[in-house]
This record gives sequence, structure tokens and C-alpha cells, in this order.
Amino acid sequence: MAFTYGIFFLLSIEACIAVYRGQKPPRAKISKQHARVLIAYVVVTFTLGSMGFAANARYTEDIWINFRGGDRDPSFLITNEFDYWYNRLAIDTNFVMVWIMNLLLLYRCCVIWNYQILVVALMSAVYLAIISLSIAVMIYASNSAVFFNLNVQLSFLVLSCTYNLLFTILVTTRLLTARKQIVSLLGPEHAITYTSITATLVESAALYFIFDVIFVVTFCNT
Repeated sequence: MAFTYGIFFLLSIEACIAVYRGQKPPRAKISKQHARVLIAYVVVTFTLGSMGFAANARYTEDIWINFRGGDRDPSFLITNEFDYWYNRLAIDTNFVMVWIMNLLLLYRCCVIWNYQILVVALMSAVYLAIISLSIAVMIYASNSAVFFNLNVQLSFLVLSCTYNLLFTILVTTRLLTARKQIVSLLGPEHAITYTSITATLVESAALYFIFDVIFVVTFCNT
């Protein structure tokens, strides 16, 4: 857990540095206002992630160390995980962090598609459905339901995976179309930027999608 948090911390620092450098003259790529918004985004997601890591670490310590040997064995504690406020805090902060990160994807997709009504409607509908399902998960779980037996939780995971896949398909399609137009007008050497961006989006989303599918399958078999 400490190793993954260290990676998360370093990535957050690198993101802030990249945004700060991006708004410095003479080759400013983003405005100072956008830089402030992006840095605030990184700070908020890092804060939520840190809260989630800390609360989950405390709950894990209680399961395997502090409460061992008593009437409550690890299986009992895992089954009744929402009886402990700090574990609920860990899960809820992760849900909120997913909302914020998906909101950034929604904004990027809408900008790239120039706010075309069908794209905005599709991505917004899926985004709102994700928020609704996550709220439903928190409500059902608070009623002493076994977290990993909630069908709505599985629906949330599948829809989150679908949302990321939709984003990648839409953005990649848009960039490939722009690349084709640039090649026909200016030549292939001017389309290198679009090719590299597309490759990055496809690779990152594919990696996320693979791990997401593995997690969903594992979750179903639990």
C-alpha cells in the first residue's frame, strides 16, 4: 500500500510541475487561469486519495492486527465493513474522486467534439448514471448490506468501464479524422502530433480497460 501511495504522490507532484511549467512564458501552452484550475484539480484528487489511503490502511490494520484473537475474526470484519466509519470514509472518498476524474474526461471529450449535442448528451447521460449508481451503492451499503454482494455495485463498475471506453473511442475517432484532414491538406509530417496523442489515449485506456475487466471478473467471483 505504501508503494502504490508513493507512486500516487509522485504522479501528483509531477502533474503540478507540468501544469506550472506549461503556463510559464515565453512558451506558455495554457493560460494562468486554466493552470490554477488544473492545479486545484490535482490537489483535490490528491487530498481525496490520501484520505482514502489513510482510512483504508487503518481498517486493514484493524482487520489483521488490532482485532485479531477476539470474537470478531477477519471474515466477520470484512463482511460488516460498513460498521466502521473510517472504512466507509475510504470508500466514499474514492467514489467522489471517480466523479471528479470522470468530469474531467467529460469536459475533454466535449471540447474535442466542439460540444456537439449528441456527444454531450451521450457522455453526460452515462456520467450522471455513474453518479446515481455510486450513490445507490452507498445507500444500500449503509443498510448493512454485504458490499461485494450488491448488484448495483457491479453495475457501477461495468458502467465506469464503459464510460472510459466510450471516451477513448470518441476522442480517438475525432483525432484520426483531424489527422486525415491535415494529411490531405498539409502532408503527413504535420500529423505526427495527432498520431502520438491518439497512441497515448489508446494505450492508457486499453491498459485501464484490461485491469478494470480483471477487477470486475474477480469481483463477480467473490
